[in-house]
Amino acid sequence: MVPSSASADDAEAAVHRSPSWGASDRQWPTTRAAPAVKLPPPWILVADDDPVIRDVWTTTLRQAGFRAAYARDGAEALERLRTLLPDLLILDLRMPQLSGDALLQLIRERPALARIPVLIISGFLDEEPLSTQGLHIVGRLRKPQPLAAVVDAVRAGLAMRPPR
Repeated sequence: MVPSSASADDAEAAVHRSPSWGASDRQWPTTRAAPAVKLPPPWILVADDDPVIRDVWTTTLRQAGFRAAYARDGAEALERLRTLLPDLLILDLRMPQLSGDALLQLIRERPALARIPVLIISGFLDEEPLSTQGLHIVGRLRKPQPLAAVVDAVRAGLAMRPPR
């Protein structure tokens, strides 16, 4: 009960205030966001028979925040594809043992591998007849390319990959 000498504002404040519930006592339920799951960087497999290009591209991709591995030829690339299952394959078309075109044919025959985005970077884009039906080709670049263009093409290709 409010004493008679109290003003109307004091009376209203007394009604809305409880001795056991002050402003500092309020405990609002809090919603905590789930901790962000940090995904590992994508794996990029570079398949090229030129050791300088292979080393420069894998180093550049690692510096750009990707995990990068390489294969020296198409046969090694096929083995790496089976064990690594990369997020993107950078593929040269002319390589010993198994050409890039032949590798693409083998990739097409394996559904798990056919979903891997492939970025073709070759000096022989116009010379090689290339059937890409049933494959996930995300780009074609002619060698040589500035390193920034390769990294940009990788990022664009990763953005186009299908969900796993």
